[in-house]
Amino acid sequence: PSDHQLHRTVRPVLRTGI
Repeated sequence: PSDHQLHRTVRPVLRTGI
């Protein structure tokens, strides 16, 4: 479940980072 949570927090960060 740790990997899933990381992806969820990284997804929005990558979208706003772009």
